[in-house]
Amino acid sequence: MGSDILSEIVRHKKEEIALAKKQVSESEIRRQAHASDKRRSFIDSLTQPGPHGVNIIAEIKRASPSKGLIRADFRPADHARDYEIGGATCLSVLTDAPYFQGHEDYAQSSRPRAQKARTADPPIASTAFR
Repeated sequence: MGSDILSEIVRHKKEEIALAKKQVSESEIRRQAHASDKRRSFIDSLTQPGPHGVNIIAEIKRASPSKGLIRADFRPADHARDYEIGGATCLSVLTDAPYFQGHEDYAQSSRPRAQKARTADPPIASTAFR
């Protein structure tokens, strides 16, 4: 990925953030983030070795700026389950739309399937570059 696309992403994200701040305050976003009693810490999950002696953060994404579409048959819930069965400690779900063809629903849809895969409940980060 060239620096020109990175500059474009940064410029676009700054505009997105400015617009988002007009719609919902940062303090409200923080309040919502802390309201859940089921929060799981990425850091806590990564401090102990995983089932295979290492910790893996598996990334679920439909596309990338440099490669374009990665998976035409993109099913985030199924991918989350498969990654967990494979031993992923944490999941990172790309929700950024313009550059990764993501959607905020992808993180939510990944959680129920992931929870059914094992008894562990891995942290899921919704990655939107904000």
